[in-house]
Amino acid sequence: MAPRLIFAPQVPDDLVAAVDYYEQISPALANDFRQHVNDKLDDIAERSESFPVDVGSVRLARIDFPI
Repeated sequence: MAPRLIFAPQVPDDLVAAVDYYEQISPALANDFRQHVNDKLDDIAERSESFPVDVGSVRLARIDFPI
């Protein structure tokens, strides 16, 4: 079973804002961003120990997207 992912409170709003931003540029770009985020979430679930620890047991994962 994959570990449960817990997000900082601002993450959902930040992701919605990012998708909205990319959607204004191009629906295809917004879809690419969504896929990039989903791929990163899969990576986190599969290899959480490979992400750096920030505070306590909180691990950080950055979403790097080209724009």
